[in-house]
Amino acid sequence: MTMTDTKRPQHYQLLGNPVVPVPIVGNLRYDQELGAEAVARLNEEFKGVEGIGDRTKYSQGDLVTQSNTPRNLFYHYFFRNSQQDLRVQSPIDMVRYWKVLLERGTTYADSNAVSVFPKPGPNEDLRMAVLKAFGKTATTVPLLVMGLRPVRSDKCQGFALERTDHTELREAPYLAQNGRVKYDPAADDLVAATADEEGVQIFVPRSQSGLRGAFRNRGYYLSCGVGRLLDSYAGGRVPMIQDPEGRAENLDALVTLLNTERERQVTEANVRFESARKYIRTGQL
Repeated sequence: MTMTDTKRPQHYQLLGNPVVPVPIVGNLRYDQELGAEAVARLNEEFKGVEGIGDRTKYSQGDLVTQSNTPRNLFYHYFFRNSQQDLRVQSPIDMVRYWKVLLERGTTYADSNAVSVFPKPGPNEDLRMAVLKAFGKTATTVPLLVMGLRPVRSDKCQGFALERTDHTELREAPYLAQNGRVKYDPAADDLVAATADEEGVQIFVPRSQSGLRGAFRNRGYYLSCGVGRLLDSYAGGRVPMIQDPEGRAENLDALVTLLNTERERQVTEANVRFESARKYIRTGQL
């Protein structure tokens, strides 16, 4: 059975916080509809590979834990090929919906991305392979690469990274130094936050070298500075986002529309109030 043969639940519902009116952000659970299948496929793909296969004994409804970079990249690939509206959160999603992320204060969560820096360094074989996948031999600016597929490999970490139809590369100048970032709806991307703007702290390697993960550490910060891609512990989560109607990219416009409608209703109510007060005072409408 190939990954695209997975039977798609007709009414799968992610448990999480709805971002009015869409999408929903939550964490992956070991449910019979989809979570158990995702873990089974991970273990099938990476059977015997230490640090990637998940040996946790889950029960129905448990949160899937022990996240690390290749695990969450695999889950993202699995969901993108079996569910049109479900994916692992990107660093952009994490910052955009920071205030409503579940368990933000007590967990960490790897994203669907890796960070690629200009200089040779940790995970150099993966760094060069990712650059080559996009026709590059080098980069002068840091890159955020979302949606790579981890595949079994004889290399020391047990996996390689491949580009797919869902892989996206973005230049990320905000990764050139430690700082704070914010979501820019006009660019649908992260940008550096100014001193007077609210933002999320992000840490990067001072050396600007190698290929690194991209993860949230509790409610404190995002990190693109760790080169150990297989690290995991029980506090790790698989952060999900579900956009049932495919409108996540239009959320800000939708919120503006709702605010406009609310203002219209307030104006109409004020007009009716003034008309009623005039009628009581003069007997005329």
